Amino acid sequence: SQMKSRLVQFGVPEQKVHLLPMGVDTGKVSQLGAGVSKQPGQLLVVGRLVEKKGIAHLFEALRLLRERGVRFTRLVVIGDGPIRQELAAAAAGLPVEFLGQQSSEVVLKTIAESDVMVLPSITADNGDQEGLPVTLLEGGAGGICVVASALPGIDEVIETETSGLLVPQKDAEALADALERVLTDAALREKLAAGIAASVQRFDIATIGAGYNRVIGKMLHD
Repeated sequence: SQMKSRLVQFGVPEQKVHLLPMGVDTGKVSQLGAGVSKQPGQLLVVGRLVEKKGIAHLFEALRLLRERGVRFTRLVVIGDGPIRQELAAAAAGLPVEFLGQQSSEVVLKTIAESDVMVLPSITADNGDQEGLPVTLLEGGAGGICVVASALPGIDEVIETETSGLLVPQKDAEALADALERVLTDAALREKLAAGIAASVQRFDIATIGAGYNRVIGKMLHD
């Protein structure tokens, strides 16, 4: 929606701009996660290892959790990118496992076995930022509790306290506070996981595909 607003500001007639997000096969996500056992205290990040993912700020938050005595078993990082070595150095001393690039099946099974998915996204120094991350939709379809930065796109899926927890970007202390809440409150994790599972149903691939068909059909008839 932020991108649509910018296009309209640039002078594109609003009636010519159709907002169609990416979709996910929610049924497939649920099937792949069926029967997978939870790994208590496991956190998960999925995405390309670039600045806008904000993973270095998550490491700061994990160190704060350790200082507070909040238990988590490990952080699994799935993905690769130009700052992987830099992030590996920043994670020294923390229980972080970098799995590199993985298949969709591995990603979805890891979502199912993790307690919390974290999206500590930021606006990079060059202005690069998230849109609507597909991994957020996959996590939601997999019914995982999500803690994420309050950024455009992400906040179209997550209503804080209902379908996840949103925190200010680049704020390691706020991120640690949110993680402490969900790690120490199983009932809250379950509530937020159920909330996001319901929220992402509107992004199911069948619904999004029907939207594309309507837009293309209108263009052909006009």
